Amino acid sequence: MKNLMLLFALAISFVSCSNDETPITQEPSPRLEKVIVFKNTANEQTWNFSATGQLYECLNNAGQRIESYTYNDKNQVTSWSKYTNGAVTATYNFTYNAAGIVSKINTTDITFNTNTGNYSYTNNGITREVTLNADRMATFVKETNGTATTNYQMLYTAGNLMSFARTSTSSNFTKNYSYNTSATYKTNLGVMIAPVALIKSFMEPDFLANGFTSISVPEASQNGNPAALRYEYGAIPSERAMLFIGEEFVNNNPGNLTSYQEYYYAN
Repeated sequence: MKNLMLLFALAISFVSCSNDETPITQEPSPRLEKVIVFKNTANEQTWNFSATGQLYECLNNAGQRIESYTYNDKNQVTSWSKYTNGAVTATYNFTYNAAGIVSKINTTDITFNTNTGNYSYTNNGITREVTLNADRMATFVKETNGTATTNYQMLYTAGNLMSFARTSTSSNFTKNYSYNTSATYKTNLGVMIAPVALIKSFMEPDFLANGFTSISVPEASQNGNPAALRYEYGAIPSERAMLFIGEEFVNNNPGNLTSYQEYYYAN
C-alpha cells in the first residue's frame, strides 16, 4: 500500500518546483473526468463528467447509458432521462425557486410547509416530504404510499455522511460511515453530484445511502452488525487516477477484496 501511495503522489501532483531556489507554485487541481462505482459487481456504474464538472451520464456494467442529465447556467439539473437498452423510458423536467430548491417536477408543484420546514412532492400516489440542510442536502425523507410509510434519515457532520437509515413497517436498513479527513481521501465528487442528489432526494432517496455526497471517501462502512467494509487507498499504475479498495470484514475477520471507487482525471 505504501508503494501505491507513492505512485499516486507521482501521478497526481498539486505543486511543482525546479530547484531549491525556485518558489513553489500551486497548480490547478486536476479535473475529474470519470468515476467508476461498485466496480466488478452487478451494480457497477460509470459516471462521466463534462469539462465544466457536471455529471452528464451514467453507464451500467455493460457500457449502456442508463441515465443522463442537462443543466442550466446555475448548475441546476433541468432534465433527467432514464434509459433501458439505449431507449429513453422516462424524462423529468425541473424548475427551481429563488433559493435554488426544486419547485416543480414536470407539471407537479413541490410545496413548502412553513410549520415543519419540509418540502412535499406527490407522484404516482407516492408522497415524499423532504427536509434539507443549509447545504441543500436531504437529512430526512418521509415516504408515504397508501398506508405504508418509509422514513429515510441522513446524518451529516462537517460535510460527510455519517449514517443512513431506512425504516419501514416491513424492513430496516442502516449504514454507518467513518472517515479519514486527510487530503488523500478528499475528492470533488460530493460537490459535483450535489445537483443530482437534490433532485433524487425527492424521487430516489436510496441514492443517498452510499456516501457519494460526502466531502471525503469513507474509510470504513458498517452495514449493520457484524458485516463491514474498510477501504485502502492507492494509485492505478500508468493511469492518472486513484483507487479506493474495499475489504469486507465479518465478525472482524477479513474477507473479500472489492474495488469500491475508481477516479480518473484529465491529463
